[in-house]
Amino acid sequence: MKNRYFYSLVIFGLFIVHSPALSQTTASDRQIVAHVDTAAISAGELRDFVHGIPLGLRSKNSAGKAREAYLRSLIGRYLLELEAYNRGLDTSSAFQAQVASRWQQRLIEVYRRDHLKAQVEVSEEEIRRYFQEHKSGRQRQLSGILVHERHQAQDVLKRLGAGESFQELAQEYSVEPHSGARGGEWGFITLSEARRLKIPDQIFHTLPLDTLSDILPIGDRFLVMRFLQDRPPNLDEQRSQIRMLLHRQKRDELEVQKIDSLARVLGSKLEPKALDLLLEKAEVHAMVKRGQLSPQEAAQPLFSFAGGQVTLGDYVDALWEDPLRASSGWGIRNRVEVEEIARTKLLSQAMLAELARQAGIPAQPEQLGWLEKERRKYMVNQLRQTEVVDKLVVTGEEARDYYQKHQETFRHPEEFYIDEVLVHTEAVASQLLAELETGGESLSSMASIYSIRPGMKQELGRWHVHSHERFSQPQLYKAVQEADLNHIVGPVQVEGGYSLFKVVDRSGGQIQPFSEAETRARGLVRLQKKNQLFEQLVDELMAEYQGHITVYPNELEAALPDSLLQRLAAESEEGQ
Repeated sequence: MKNRYFYSLVIFGLFIVHSPALSQTTASDRQIVAHVDTAAISAGELRDFVHGIPLGLRSKNSAGKAREAYLRSLIGRYLLELEAYNRGLDTSSAFQAQVASRWQQRLIEVYRRDHLKAQVEVSEEEIRRYFQEHKSGRQRQLSGILVHERHQAQDVLKRLGAGESFQELAQEYSVEPHSGARGGEWGFITLSEARRLKIPDQIFHTLPLDTLSDILPIGDRFLVMRFLQDRPPNLDEQRSQIRMLLHRQKRDELEVQKIDSLARVLGSKLEPKALDLLLEKAEVHAMVKRGQLSPQEAAQPLFSFAGGQVTLGDYVDALWEDPLRASSGWGIRNRVEVEEIARTKLLSQAMLAELARQAGIPAQPEQLGWLEKERRKYMVNQLRQTEVVDKLVVTGEEARDYYQKHQETFRHPEEFYIDEVLVHTEAVASQLLAELETGGESLSSMASIYSIRPGMKQELGRWHVHSHERFSQPQLYKAVQEADLNHIVGPVQVEGGYSLFKVVDRSGGQIQPFSEAETRARGLVRLQKKNQLFEQLVDELMAEYQGHITVYPNELEAALPDSLLQRLAAESEEGQ
């Protein structure tokens, strides 16, 4: 069962990355190790497949069994393609529409990358002018307390007004994961970064240093902030970012020009008949989906141009790429709105695809290879949907049973606040410990002088140790887990030196109740059953198409020699 689980994961999870290497192949790469029907699996393809498997999914069996498992996985991919093709899954209208949409997007991406981008240049003069006009080099050191509720922000302001420490309140209140433990320190930000944080431009430009802001809504949370210091503009630090911004702006402008020009040349026009039909549907339905259109209605052109059209069905599908807005009736309310959305979302895409065709991109071998790969991928996705995903049912009893048998999986991660001094040598750590034991110094004061951990001098050694530190700092994390509260521990040899620390607070570690863990438990059971159904599907295909599979043992062993498989297994062990 373990081997079968291995190859099902490999096929199920890695199908998209399958891409046989056809260039720069050697004679040994072209040796055929197996046939599946008329398709040949080469030694080079098999090796590429094996090297592409993540470390954690590589086989840990003996060389012979690993060789068979890898080939079985790759054969399984070909069988899925063969079965999907034999079922005619590539002939459905849904399949054709899905592949056509991805093909159009691919042509547009390549056209933008290989043609539009090359036509745009940004001069040093333009960079300097933008820098001067937008004050883009100014940086301000932000200190903030981010909370979930407005009343919490009001409490923070009230306590700050009463003279309490900003740093201590940030540690108590702030839900921003990185700054809370640092007393609210967010680091230096530019105007563009302030905008991404939803801080108003006026606040960024005019709020004096060390002055508290009013409560600022930040999405669905609330921020109380101040600026601690300013840095003068520095063009060298901003040049690359400004160049990218200006390049994108000029490329977008050029793109609009080319779209408008081609649309005029091709005589694009809005078709009143389809527009009237859509508005009639909108009078009956609060929202319009393709299912509410007959095949003839969906095929009606909303925009037409020489050599092509944008159909009413295309338009409705495009609206539902944004389900939240579409469900509110967006895009069907009036003529002006429909025409604007159709032009920006669909006609522009059609014009870019036409520009790509005029540039010869669809005939490029690389793009034709990509298209064939996409077709195979979508065929297999459809097969997987009908034979695996659509058959999945997870009951509440199954979820509860999994929870009870795997309770450690549902344990809250442990987190700690520690005061720590990290030094280079054990001798120095022992000397500092002796001074601590006499009561003349504290860990915080020592950290401000001696600690070599980055950023900890400024933080007086206070560190919020998250659960992810068990990977980056395993020795320290283990020692912290085992330590008693408010008890100095050390010297402990850890990554980077020797540590003296005490745990001042800890949280987490308890097992979630089933009411909290049920959704995750259902997801894990669903994944388990999905793998089982997939294994069953592959087993059935292996049996059904056994007469279509031919393996060449000598070529297989030459393609994956014992030495290679042993090295791959060793790499996998080291990577765990």
